Amino acid sequence: MVDKLLILIFVIFNLSVSANSQSKELFDESFDDDMLLQRGWYDGTSVRISKNSFRGTGAIEYEWKIGNQQVLGSSPQRHLFAPVEEIYIRFYLRLSEKWQWTKVNWHPHLIHLLTNSNGELDGPAATHLTLYIEPVNGKLRLATQDIQNDHMPHGLTQGPLKGGYNGMLYDSREILFNDDKWHCIEAYFKLNSLNTKDSVSNNDGIIMGWFDRKKVIDHTNVILRSTDFPDMKFNQLLMAPYFGPGLLNNSQQLWIDELVVATRKDDPGTKTPKLTIPAGICFYTDSSRISDDREKRFTYGLNINSPWENGGSLFMHFPEHLEYNTAGNTILRHYDSIPAPWIISPDKLQASYRVESPALRNVFIESFVRKLNESELPANVSGVKLAMHIFNKGNEILPVIRALLCVQYSGLKGFPQKMEHNFEHNFILIDGNLKSLSELETSNPDATFKGCVVRDCPQNDTRAEAAGGLIVQKMDLALSVVSSLDNRRKIIIWWTPGKSMIANARIPCMHADPYFGTVKPGEDAWAEGLILFTDGDAETVVRFLIEQDRKIF
Repeated sequence: MVDKLLILIFVIFNLSVSANSQSKELFDESFDDDMLLQRGWYDGTSVRISKNSFRGTGAIEYEWKIGNQQVLGSSPQRHLFAPVEEIYIRFYLRLSEKWQWTKVNWHPHLIHLLTNSNGELDGPAATHLTLYIEPVNGKLRLATQDIQNDHMPHGLTQGPLKGGYNGMLYDSREILFNDDKWHCIEAYFKLNSLNTKDSVSNNDGIIMGWFDRKKVIDHTNVILRSTDFPDMKFNQLLMAPYFGPGLLNNSQQLWIDELVVATRKDDPGTKTPKLTIPAGICFYTDSSRISDDREKRFTYGLNINSPWENGGSLFMHFPEHLEYNTAGNTILRHYDSIPAPWIISPDKLQASYRVESPALRNVFIESFVRKLNESELPANVSGVKLAMHIFNKGNEILPVIRALLCVQYSGLKGFPQKMEHNFEHNFILIDGNLKSLSELETSNPDATFKGCVVRDCPQNDTRAEAAGGLIVQKMDLALSVVSSLDNRRKIIIWWTPGKSMIANARIPCMHADPYFGTVKPGEDAWAEGLILFTDGDAETVVRFLIEQDRKIF
């Protein structure tokens, strides 16, 4: 059952999920191959797909070289969609290392939105309305122009002409693009309403922008059209990265991935609809756990529904922290400000992600979970397969890697809550026997945070030492058991190769954490585990896991 290849079979699902019942997806594009013409794109002459993708197998690539201002790799591309008065766009953008800005207050252009007031091949620089989504000097910019309206009865709505151009600029306050990581860019535009009887344009148009889920542009009093265009609607996206003449002399690239065009974004002010969770074991994420408060942001969090009817669910940080060296330097943290990484299958029976460490270039982490079949387990046991794989493609040695995989059990019906005799219901395996944490010696007998290390493991760190919660004896393997208050139900957490256990009664949570050791440049390390649910005797499950354990020290 233990299968090293499991984590390498990394299934990626292309899912399209509407923000709410009122939102309608217009089209999406994953850029996994160069067959854009077959998916409704037009007016392009070339497509270059890079494997340097945020998700899936590809991302579209644009390139510039020193001495050549023309964009290389991919050409501009257009896509029509059903005409709408409001539009939401999300895509992921990555700028190459040593990206150079223009040092003037314009360019590069990137994504344009056009309307049905112009033709399907009209250029974006002179129209009745063009909207722009672009990075300028490190800030996110949403902008507008309507040069062609200069001679219309009601004239220009986007400011006076200056040097033959006009426009309104809506920039983020802070510099946001300051690295070469993937970032989630979102924009929402809504045309203003019109009082056609009195020929008045109401200032109720909307322009909003988000960077990695945080709103950074917010204007709700905008005029985008006049009564000269009562039937104006958005109907075209033009992807055309472009630097004007003389503004760039640098070799650099950008990549765009996972584009979604819809009619609306979920309104942060509205109540999030209640999740519909299928019966039995399944996986889901909860948007309420993605917070602007870093201590409440659980980027890699995953909910695991229990097999018991109305039995509740576990919440798992996968990981809470992933560190290296004795100082605890960062690979991943639960508060990482990156786009939500989990991709969950339509049946919710497996989930996965692949991310690059926000702190370490060219260090990649893959995590995978799936529901186990009955044939893979002892009788009367249900469970989940877990796997994590670390790839060090960088130049730095990663010594003494420490993974903290926090399993919070207060969401399970009938299980201990915060400070509810938790350690009487937390068990580990010592000398072949399950022992409750309440009966194991620590230097501080009142410790609410306890830890234990696996016998013969070269890493003896649990984070419990400082609070006097380190258990004196060594455990046989990284196996932790939590029982319900009536001791009828149990969950068993196991990782191999295993390093340690920690348990915190104040959360409450329990870990069985894997061992990765030291990973040198060009090397990788992997570990796999199980979370099992049973109403029966835990001893049977323990014997099963002892047989599966992979000893490497």
